[in-house]
Amino acid sequence: MKKLLTAVFIVMLFLFNACSDMGTNNPVDQDVVTAEKATNYEFIELGDLVADTEDATEYLHWTGMLIYGPWGGDVPMLRFYFSPNGIATVKANLDVPRNAFSGIKLIRYTVDDELAVVDFDPGMAFNKDLTFDLKFTNIDLGYLEANAEYDFAYLDNNGSIVLADYKKITVDVENGNLEVKGAKIGHFSRYGFVRAIE
Repeated sequence: MKKLLTAVFIVMLFLFNACSDMGTNNPVDQDVVTAEKATNYEFIELGDLVADTEDATEYLHWTGMLIYGPWGGDVPMLRFYFSPNGIATVKANLDVPRNAFSGIKLIRYTVDDELAVVDFDPGMAFNKDLTFDLKFTNIDLGYLEANAEYDFAYLDNNGSIVLADYKKITVDVENGNLEVKGAKIGHFSRYGFVRAIE
């Protein structure tokens, strides 16, 4: 009986070692990791957006709605600012599909006046992706290069910028327009327009 238990133990130990080695020597994973290009991003600055050109107060504009999760709903926003280019607008809509969460929540978001970002509250994740459209018009983007790499992204829990999924993005540096359509919001965080940096 002792010999049988020893033999079973040796066979199990052999199988355990063989199985654990299988996951560490995958050449496909190694090739993928080495082939990835690391790109750093930073959020795009908006320039001067204020409600009164003589007032230095920072203006943060927010909107919110009580949404009953099983029904879903929309949270729209339309705001006007003064910018060096004249009247600038921020138009947005957050579409909450049915059953994205349970219960009733005050869903809100705030547009920053210095960066092309939106902060969503409360901090939560969803059963279904929300969809977000955001458009800035007539803002001062003169410091940006027209042919640079731009994207739409969010901040993860570690403070790193992660590219988001969306249907369409437009960055029109000459006319001062930024737009994203159909951005997927799987959890609430800071979302916004980013540019690639070296």
